[in-house]
Amino acid sequence: MDLAIQAIMIIGTFSLAHERVIELLRWGIGKLPSAIATLLDKVTKGPWAFATGTALSLVTNANALDAFHVDSDHQPLFFAHYLNGLPTDFRAVVGCCIMGLAVTLGSSFWHDLAKGLIEARERLRDASVPAKQETSVAVRMAPTGAGEPVLVSAKSATG
Repeated sequence: MDLAIQAIMIIGTFSLAHERVIELLRWGIGKLPSAIATLLDKVTKGPWAFATGTALSLVTNANALDAFHVDSDHQPLFFAHYLNGLPTDFRAVVGCCIMGLAVTLGSSFWHDLAKGLIEARERLRDASVPAKQETSVAVRMAPTGAGEPVLVSAKSATG
């Protein structure tokens, strides 16, 4: 489950970066010739928004499949390939296209999904750890060397 959470956080972070790029493009639309502005307007919102996500994923080699695979040091392969040129094989292109589609869901979706998985992981861990049981022990007075009694602990934790 930890790998899935880590991969979803990678996708969510890339989605957030994609949203900032879209905001930058939309900010600059008014300064462009009308034909280019109209095209950018179409590909930055609505059903064609995946085009900008896929283009950004391909240009940066942001492969969603690599987010779910780790190297020998248990680090996602995503970071080994990200920003290292265009994808070079079919699997990498498919992974970038998946990332392009995934970012259109928005960073808040991925953040909420990761948060839900983290909470589920914590509940599973809590359920698998046996609860500590407390046993009561009678309180007794223990004599001291000075002749005055002292109270001894009444409870002990086991488990």
